[in-house]
Formats: sequence, C-alpha cells, structure tokens
Amino acid sequence: LSGNHLCRNPRVLKEAGSLARAGLEVEVLGAWTDPGMRAEDVELLADAPFRFTPVVDSAGAGGAARVRWLLARLLARGMRSARRTFGLESRWQLGPMVGALGRAARARRVDLAIAHSEPALAVAAELQRSGRRVGIDLEDWFSEDLLPEARRSRPGRLIAGLERQLLRHGAHASCTSNAMSAALAEAYDCVAPAAIYNAFPWSERASLDGRLSDRASRHRPSIHWYSQTLGEG
Repeated sequence: LSGNHLCRNPRVLKEAGSLARAGLEVEVLGAWTDPGMRAEDVELLADAPFRFTPVVDSAGAGGAARVRWLLARLLARGMRSARRTFGLESRWQLGPMVGALGRAARARRVDLAIAHSEPALAVAAELQRSGRRVGIDLEDWFSEDLLPEARRSRPGRLIAGLERQLLRHGAHASCTSNAMSAALAEAYDCVAPAAIYNAFPWSERASLDGRLSDRASRHRPSIHWYSQTLGEG
C-alpha cells in the first residue's frame, strides 16, 4: 500500500521486487498524478516481476478521473485547514489519495497488506479492524517527522495511534535502521521491528569491472550521493 509514484518510492520498488522474486504474487497499489513521473513508472515497470495498479490516475485518465482527484484534493486541503483552526484530526489530512487507496485495498483479498505511507497507515488499520492480515514498513517515523511549525496541519495524534496499532497488532513490522527499531519499540512498547536498510546487496560489487564503462565522460566528476540532510529540518 503506497499511494505514490513508483519512481518516488524506491523502497517499495525494492521490496516488491524482492518478494516477487522469492515466489510471492505481489501487487503495488500506487498512484499516478504527474505525467512525467508516470512515464518514469512505465519504464520501471517494463521488466518488473510484480503488478502495479494506480488507484488514482489523474495524469493519464479522462476528465471524470481528474475531477474526482480535484475534489479529493480540495477535501484534503479543507481538512488540513480544520486541523490548524480547530484541532480536528481526520484521515483525509493524510493525503487526497486515502479514499481511493482504501477502496482498492478493500476490494482485494490478499494474504498480507503492507503499509508504506501515511495514507496507507489508515487503510491498513481499517483492513485490520475488519479481520485482514496487515503489516507496516516505516520508511520514516511518520508521527515524528518534520519540524514543529510544519506539523500544525498534520494529524500527529492520529498518525501515532495508527503506528501504535499496526506495530503492536500487525503481522509484520519493519523499518529502516536498528536505531529506529529500538526507538519505536521503546515508544510504543512493541516488539522491535525488523531493520531493513535502504541499501543494495554487497554482492553487487562483484559486477564492477573497473573499466568505467558506464561513464559518459571521464572528465566529469563521479559523485556518490548518500541522500541525507545535516541541519534544521
């Protein structure tokens, strides 16, 4: 359960591919809201061993689908305003695709549904209450994310409650580091989630041939980007 573009959710791409290659039948419930990223997704899916279903396709669908997406965005925006003004919390504050993601998930009978995003937390919790088998992969500690001023329109209590429910009662729980796993276990009094780092297998280094054959120009610098921010925010 993602509700996002595949090209902007590499952890889902890795997990779905790994599970499919291990012999499971895997479907990713995502979304297409940007034409450029939709094209990237199509390219990524050309040889993917799993199925990808966009629960929202405002980038390539007809006018009716775009109108439904616009209405969902307006509802989400209005509910965020209600959070700032009145302190009211709602699952619609988790994102405009939460409704479509929930409808798609409820229509499927699967052995395990794994939540990968804030909207997916609400959907997985709903599935669990109806007796479905669900899990959670905390790509980020969603309820603790962002600076205080950025949290004013976010339903922090709701998100923390969903995290607690899925971590304590879900059939599967994983996160991105041992440090995060220990902190989650202490905060929610739950079994420590499995730590699965956002990395590639060390064995892939064996394919390096030392010939720089993937370099378009040897005059350009080669940079390894660790994708982390040091500082406020």
